[in-house]
Amino acid sequence: MLPLEELKTTIFHNMMQRLSKEKEELTEFEIKSIIFESINSFSAFEVKWGKPVKFGKNRILIHYQNRIAILDLNLLIHFIKDVWKNYLNKNQ
Repeated sequence: MLPLEELKTTIFHNMMQRLSKEKEELTEFEIKSIIFESINSFSAFEVKWGKPVKFGKNRILIHYQNRIAILDLNLLIHFIKDVWKNYLNKNQ
């Protein structure tokens, strides 16, 4: 079983650390990179982007203890992008 709480915490902290340095909107690519790097920081994971044709757009494959988890990041990417855009608009 994936250590989900630790994974969520790591992604959150990495995202907050990165956003604290930003003054403008982030692209989808930048958000995807932050999430990928956060997940990839776990030494027990082997992380790859899933092929869009086979798995769909914005899916990460995590190999962990002879198992594979497929994470769909579409909602997370759009949520982070929208929240950050709203934050920037309120603080300009």
